[in-house]
Amino acid sequence: MILGLNPQGLFLLREFSKAGYKTIGVGLRGQVGLFSKYGKKIAIKNLKDLHSIFSRYLCDSINIHISSDPFLNYIVENHNEIFHNYKCFPEFGPASLFRDKLLTEHFARNLSIPCPYAYKTTEIDPDTYDKFPSIIKWNRAYDKYPFKTAMIKSKDELIAFSQKNARNDNLLIQEYIPGEPRADLSYGGYWIDGIEKIGIVISQKRQSSSRLASFVEEYDGEYAQQVKNIAKLLLEKTNYNGFVEVECRVDDRQKNVYLIEVNPRACGWIKIVREQFDNVLLKSRDDQINLGEKPLCWVNIARDCRAILNLYKTSHNKINVKEIITDYLRNPVKDIFEIDDLKPFAGQFLNFLIKDGSRKKQITSDSFRINLD
Repeated sequence: MILGLNPQGLFLLREFSKAGYKTIGVGLRGQVGLFSKYGKKIAIKNLKDLHSIFSRYLCDSINIHISSDPFLNYIVENHNEIFHNYKCFPEFGPASLFRDKLLTEHFARNLSIPCPYAYKTTEIDPDTYDKFPSIIKWNRAYDKYPFKTAMIKSKDELIAFSQKNARNDNLLIQEYIPGEPRADLSYGGYWIDGIEKIGIVISQKRQSSSRLASFVEEYDGEYAQQVKNIAKLLLEKTNYNGFVEVECRVDDRQKNVYLIEVNPRACGWIKIVREQFDNVLLKSRDDQINLGEKPLCWVNIARDCRAILNLYKTSHNKINVKEIITDYLRNPVKDIFEIDDLKPFAGQFLNFLIKDGSRKKQITSDSFRINLD
């Protein structure tokens, strides 16, 4: 059972189904995996519908992979018996820890892992807070939010933001780590009993305006080992089981690597490790894993087009057309696109035109209003 049919959930649905497993995918209406031809798909209106899904489909032999933050948070808080009665990835302890960014920060500091300080926005005084710029982000992800992160550059901006969100106890303000455009590095892997089975470090070459990765490539530079060490320490200490993403950022002034957050689920760019996935999880190929000499790369085509367009609008002088063409000539792993399962790729564009599965976004004669991210 795959809980959450966003791109990473779609990947799991496809791969387990192709390998011959009876696979059930459960997704909120509009998630791209519901358009796939693979597996049995169940669309739910809201997370409360999971109760009836669990009652009907769970059995002793089932494996459950939670691939969405809202699903994870809802199950931890409302159905934690699932973790104890069935084989669930991630397990309850690490899921409870890493889903909460403040708890993750405190845990990391106890392990002497560098990370930026974060505070609940309800616990700071906007008039005296002086660490600018800073990032506003969500401590736990429960549903679709109007933004993923927001940059606060001044006291006036913080006061205005606080006035609009004064009662939201789930918002954090975090010190901003300065860095080059490609300062965001991430580790993605699959672990069993605190032992790495799959692992890769990537650099986010391009991002959408909401800081979602649109083009990533395998990274083996000077900071790769530091990122791996941070992930290793966190995951060994928690005896981790399942897929995971460890997000880091390089401070280009001090040349330090900081932990940003841990996502206890498959990362959005998981498809980049497809060959390792087949070898380790499905045993469908030779046990010897050979990734080849060329670095792997991954692209979400729709998101990358929007990232390039946004870059053209905001920083036209930073557009390198030759480099973009070269990126695509490298034949990157394509996130949602698969020639034998095209409906999810087409379905993502439908979601731009429909909000919450029912209400159409406004289209006027003088503007084409779509929330691109």
